[in-house]
Amino acid sequence: MVPPMGKPWEIRGLFGNEYALEKTMEDLKDAEGFECVKLDRRNLSVRFSKRDGRNEEMVKRAFEIHHGFVESE
Repeated sequence: MVPPMGKPWEIRGLFGNEYALEKTMEDLKDAEGFECVKLDRRNLSVRFSKRDGRNEEMVKRAFEIHHGFVESE
């Protein structure tokens, strides 16, 4: 029997406008290890299959560069 997979790790970001969110998604699209999901025009969810400090910091930095902020982890 295969043990159930735990809940994936997620970072949610909030942006001041849709353009900033789109630019962040564009910057992160080539990276491996996570999936970007646009929740609405100003909210982005980045879902990781497992915790990875390097990727988490890269995502947080991309949010900062485009004037967004981490809403929740």
